[in-house]
Amino acid sequence: MPERLTPLAVCALALLAERPMHPYEIAQLLRARGQDQDVKLRIPSLYHAIERLERDGLIEATGVDREGNRPERTTYRLLKAGRDAMERQVIVWLQAPRAEFPVLPVAVGEAHFLTRAEVERVLAERRDAVARERAAVRVFQEAALDKGVPRRMLLGKEFTLHRLDAELAWVDSVLSDLASGALDWEAPFRTPTPTSLDKENA
Repeated sequence: MPERLTPLAVCALALLAERPMHPYEIAQLLRARGQDQDVKLRIPSLYHAIERLERDGLIEATGVDREGNRPERTTYRLLKAGRDAMERQVIVWLQAPRAEFPVLPVAVGEAHFLTRAEVERVLAERRDAVARERAAVRVFQEAALDKGVPRRMLLGKEFTLHRLDAELAWVDSVLSDLASGALDWEAPFRTPTPTSLDKENA
């Protein structure tokens, strides 16, 4: 049994918990439900994940179908071991934060190398992009709720909206502080040497 499941594998197992299906159908449902915004969905990666899940005894093939001239499609079903593994992985991810190393904190941390004008421009562009993403997520969420999808199945979208709201609020605050001068972008700074850091932390 794998020590850790990937997000794509967890999503695949969750869909197979609903009913048996083939990988192409899994990909279609992930896109239809907007989950391709949460996981990196590539067909080769999905097939690789399915093969690994089968090899690890979490799912099993139930048959092969062919429609017209299309390639054969293998249908898989979830095994009890697969459901148990999926639930354990969800618990682990919910239970405690994990180091994911997103690139934004690195970019923000090194943004001081850019000019004030450059920072204002790129942050304004980012704000517009995040606002568009938030609007799209909100439309998807409202449409799903209107169709009767339970809120518990949309908590991922709800979390995404809160995350985007927090980012928008932070970007707005930085842009506002730059405009008012509360954030002094030209203030001189001294790069500490390892020796000076050692003395300060002693």
